[in-house]
Amino acid sequence: MNLVEKVLIVEDEVVVAKMIADHFISEGFQVLIEHDGLSGYQAFETFHPDMVVLDLMLPYMDGYSVCRKIRKKSKIPVIMLTARSDVEDQLMGYEVKVDDYMTKPFHPVVLVAKAKALLNLYSGGEVGMRADNKCILNYHGLMLDKYARKVQVDGLDIDLEPKQFEILLLLMINKNIVLSREQLLNTIWGYDFIGSERVVDSHIKKLRKQLLYKAYMVVTVSGSGYRFEEK
Repeated sequence: MNLVEKVLIVEDEVVVAKMIADHFISEGFQVLIEHDGLSGYQAFETFHPDMVVLDLMLPYMDGYSVCRKIRKKSKIPVIMLTARSDVEDQLMGYEVKVDDYMTKPFHPVVLVAKAKALLNLYSGGEVGMRADNKCILNYHGLMLDKYARKVQVDGLDIDLEPKQFEILLLLMINKNIVLSREQLLNTIWGYDFIGSERVVDSHIKKLRKQLLYKAYMVVTVSGSGYRFEEK
């Protein structure tokens, strides 16, 4: 059973978008970021997210317009972000059927908590039950059991170090999405880690060796980071 929820973040401030994404990724979500309203709506149609975190002031198409278009096709939870605290803006947000509203600055931990609560309501409690179910990812014989912390290659048990397991889990959850070294460091080692980003490269090298002939699924994206890819 794959219980990985997908979150689409549409936010034009790159630093803010990345901060939000890191917190969702650390909680086991699959994340896609877009930086303008038009690309955000196009991603909604192709990524099929379970939730959208949507900034109000966006290039090409504002958050209200994006939400209106989403609501014509879906009732998935939408959280609106804005730097403005006007009552009229918030009322307009609810008029276009936004589920919740957060005014900047905000703490991303609170945002993720709100997202989980909304997903729990939307799914009828499934998210709240995630800890009682196994989350198994399986791509062409490479199997990872999140809660049993077990990895197999075509049925053969693979012994991974804790950091290698966490890297593989994040990459598999975010299949086809590039995760930077910084994102992996912040999520797995923590924001207070003092050291070189190259520690990620070292663990990736060891991870690939352990994955045997499935190592090709962990792809290096030059100048960007790493991506899990099934071919």
